[in-house]
Amino acid sequence: MMALRSSFLLKSFVRTIGNKRELLPVSDVLIGKGGGYLSGLLSDDGVFSVDERLMITKDGILTAEAKEKLLCSTAYFPSAQYFSIKNLLKRNVYDDDGCLLGVISDFIFDDEDKRLTALEVSQGFFVDLLNGRQILPVAHLYQKACGVTYD
Repeated sequence: MMALRSSFLLKSFVRTIGNKRELLPVSDVLIGKGGGYLSGLLSDDGVFSVDERLMITKDGILTAEAKEKLLCSTAYFPSAQYFSIKNLLKRNVYDDDGCLLGVISDFIFDDEDKRLTALEVSQGFFVDLLNGRQILPVAHLYQKACGVTYD
């Protein structure tokens, strides 16, 4: 199982390879609240729905479709049903006792089914440099008003 990181997606472009080749920058990543699947890639022109027409590889995001066939209005992705990666980055993560574990630095998805599998948590520059960042499986996470809690 390969890991797909949100930091990679946010630096990517959707490359169309039809008659009119275009590079469309990804400005945000949307995760479905019901199940935690990678659902959409937001660009300046609209939202690309993540489905079999988009190939996400280590080299970028490719599609053989024209952008007009893939783009959806942001109205198809209401905030009540989707999380925005940019809104969740840098959120605090606490343990069950309320102790701060760090802040969310990245989201990790399964490469095949695009399900959110883990969060990467940073404890600050020096701790990360010495110990590396923590990877927390999402099975043990739940959201509270103050941030994210890991049990």
